[in-house]
Amino acid sequence: MHYTTKFQKSTKTHFSLLLSFSNLEKNPLIYLNEYERIVACNSATLELYGVKNLEELLNKTTQLNDSFVDEKPYFHSKTEGWCEKVCALGEQKVKINLPQTALKIYTLEMEHNRIDGYSYFIAVLRDTTILDRAKQAQHYFESFKQKFLHSISHEFRTPINAIVGYSDLLENTALNQEQNEYLGMIEKSTSSMMQNVANLLQLMELESGLIKLSLKEYNPLKEFEQIAENFADYANAKDIQLMMLIDPHLPKLLMGDKMKIKTVVSSLIDNALKFTPEGGNVYVEIKLRSHKNKNAEIEFVVNDTGPGISDNRVRTLLRPFASAWENRERGINGLGIGLSLSHKLLALMDSKLKLNSEINKGSRFSFTIRNSIVQEGSFEFVVGSSCAIWAEDPRTAVQAKLLRNYFDLFDVKSIEIDGLATPVLKDVDILFIVTDRITPRRIATLRSSFAKLKLVPVFRESDREKFDEHCDDFDATISFPLLPLSLHRTLAVLWGKMPKEYIYSRMKKSSDKEFHDVKILVAEDNSINLKLLETILTQENYKVVTAKNGQIAVDHYLKEEFDIVLMDIDMPIMDGVTANRLIKEVNKFDKRPFTPAIALTAHALSGDEERIMKAGLDGHIPKPINKEYLLETIERFLQMKRKKI
Repeated sequence: MHYTTKFQKSTKTHFSLLLSFSNLEKNPLIYLNEYERIVACNSATLELYGVKNLEELLNKTTQLNDSFVDEKPYFHSKTEGWCEKVCALGEQKVKINLPQTALKIYTLEMEHNRIDGYSYFIAVLRDTTILDRAKQAQHYFESFKQKFLHSISHEFRTPINAIVGYSDLLENTALNQEQNEYLGMIEKSTSSMMQNVANLLQLMELESGLIKLSLKEYNPLKEFEQIAENFADYANAKDIQLMMLIDPHLPKLLMGDKMKIKTVVSSLIDNALKFTPEGGNVYVEIKLRSHKNKNAEIEFVVNDTGPGISDNRVRTLLRPFASAWENRERGINGLGIGLSLSHKLLALMDSKLKLNSEINKGSRFSFTIRNSIVQEGSFEFVVGSSCAIWAEDPRTAVQAKLLRNYFDLFDVKSIEIDGLATPVLKDVDILFIVTDRITPRRIATLRSSFAKLKLVPVFRESDREKFDEHCDDFDATISFPLLPLSLHRTLAVLWGKMPKEYIYSRMKKSSDKEFHDVKILVAEDNSINLKLLETILTQENYKVVTAKNGQIAVDHYLKEEFDIVLMDIDMPIMDGVTANRLIKEVNKFDKRPFTPAIALTAHALSGDEERIMKAGLDGHIPKPINKEYLLETIERFLQMKRKKI
């Protein structure tokens, strides 16, 4: 039904048709005259006001805005003009306070019309109370989820930090074979647990919309080579040949989100190694596909010789936890979220994960990333040398092919030979022998037959000691994994552009410290982690003063000067950020020299590092703390301190 007051017949007919149509919407629809008085309404309006007909409604009120409780002054205006104001502003939110509405929220839409020469306003009310409450609940949930993420990150990383740290200390003590085996299992399990936690937290962040792109300059060769080094031991333990072809033509510096790219590549390699059986191969290609308008398009491909993936499995592969049960049945660790995480990270970078797979033959995952170029070229390419490559057995033949692919990219002429007696060796400058063994007799035979030929063995890092015994007989050496930076360094030696000693140099930590009697203040509320940090630093001959909270740290700092401060962020009584601010004030007041303050935190979610650095800390080390990274960071800041002094 529809309800109107008495007015012109044609106008009444017009209202009746509109009101009948409006009943389908089930939204209150009200007509007001030029004096902003109610003249007609539909049944939904009567229901809203709790009346049976229009006369009862008009006995209660003749003005729509009498029921509004909004803070907008013009809604309560008793003078004419508020309807025109709403028409001009468009859709508005209003609260209607009636006994039967219990302060419901509506959106008010109003139009101005003329009918039969008379001016009228049409008002439509739509109930959005449930939607608004849902939005409030969603906002609360998102806020709660963010707090939960930060909390769970801290609560997981703090104890894991102790496990990792003390395992590292234990590794440097006298252990028997059985104890070493147990320790290896602890380290392997801890690493797996940490990876699962990190993936889970990152996936939750992505689904919450908390992760954004963080574009920074990075060196692609350095970052991608690090991935290969990270997986080298895992591949060797499973007797899998992990090969990475990283294009030496990649620009020296790119602008992109290196951490997200590395996360995806690492996840794909980790999956490939998990599912590839012993004796198999995992081949990774990172190639520059296009170079236009200061943009580099890079293709990433991960091939494995695993069991392959069926078409049915492909359809569900990108769902979180989809493969968790299957992993457990195969005895493989993992929550089954790596591919889902990779898929979402790539979508964030305007890319897409592609898959080709064949049962019992293997799988191929690939994606492309476009980054802007900051600085061109990493290498000086030298043309002119020619070389031969010999693989001693069929297994190492795949490494020989990888080596040849690298030489093609370096513009070095190369051929593969099937034996060392071939006369072809008279026409080449260098012989690369891919082998896991070498004898003085073989070296002597080659030297006597080909006096000018340069010899370069290519071997696994685990066999280095055997080859180091004969290092004076070689012109250079190469160890797996084959990577462009070390290959170019070797070629530079062979081309006479670098001293031979460079090849055999080892990175050793200097025993002579540039800083004597370095004093470090460590603030950490977890007593286990505090003892761990004290032990690590004391073993490095640093003087250490400890504090269980920020207040104690500030008290220590007021009494004496320190060379560096390691500051946990979440501590009782006084947090690390507040303590750092007070320490900086002490420096200003006492005119002390620059004292670096490095944050030690279990908060390692997206944006945490930026937030902590903006709060005034000079550095950031996430937990679990890597011992080498900790010591390198301390040395770096001590060098910085010396320059400022």
